[in-house]
Amino acid sequence: MNQVVFVVILFCFGNVAAYPSGAASSTCESMTPNHGASAQPNNESPYNVTISSSAYTYESEIQIQISSDVNFKGFLLQVRNPNTDEIYGEFIEKPPSTKYLGCTGGTSNAVTHSDSTNKMFLEFTWKANFQNGPSTLVPYVTVVQSRLTFWVKLEGPEINSCNLNCLNGGTCSFNGNGEEICNCDDGFSGPTCKIITVYCPCKN
Repeated sequence: MNQVVFVVILFCFGNVAAYPSGAASSTCESMTPNHGASAQPNNESPYNVTISSSAYTYESEIQIQISSDVNFKGFLLQVRNPNTDEIYGEFIEKPPSTKYLGCTGGTSNAVTHSDSTNKMFLEFTWKANFQNGPSTLVPYVTVVQSRLTFWVKLEGPEINSCNLNCLNGGTCSFNGNGEEICNCDDGFSGPTCKIITVYCPCKN
């Protein structure tokens, strides 16, 4: 009887260590699950991290997607300075089966799973709620396919600081030569979207 009870207790601890309701705040720094196994090589990962923009300015919002043809159950997503590992920004929109996580004093500067249902595509909105940020930021994600199969700190594309002061709703981005440019809303033009453009209907 004592032997049966001992086996059941071990089984329960194994399930708790897998964090089915989301990554624990204790994993914020290393982004490594406490699953009692080694991570898979990142160059063999089937998971992709994509972004809606490669440029950020103060208060800009960028969509970050995690996708694959292979299901995954858990994840931890952050945006960091690749040189210092400091976490930047906040997540302001998330899909179902996910939740915000506060790391290193933040309140929603990371996102993780809220259940262990299978997932194949997730999209989040990240906001640059800071000024004078680093020149380059990178989204990092740890993805858990199963308790013993996971990848740690997969890198997404770089998000670079864009410093042009674009006016009238214009957004700063980079052209094919890596030069900063302003993308102007309809009705505005010029290097910083300062010029009001009036379209007149043509008459014969």
